[in-house]
Amino acid sequence: MARSAAIIERLKAEQAENPITQAKSAELIGAVTGRPCAVRTVRSWINDPEKASTSPCPDWAVAALEKAITYMQRALAQRDRQE
Repeated sequence: MARSAAIIERLKAEQAENPITQAKSAELIGAVTGRPCAVRTVRSWINDPEKASTSPCPDWAVAALEKAITYMQRALAQRDRQE
């Protein structure tokens, strides 16, 4: 359970550090993994653990979100250099 809590905290931290919504998180995770990811799925990962609708957040999802954010940051930096 501690590992799952750490994964959830990583997901929440990524969303807090980068101005992205749960919907954008789902879109980015889906884009990186090539697997569908619904907003409701992301919501179930960061939900209160006491709620019945909570699901464990897989480590691959957080890794995919981190990768997508890194790609976006690189693209923005490159665009800024070109301007």
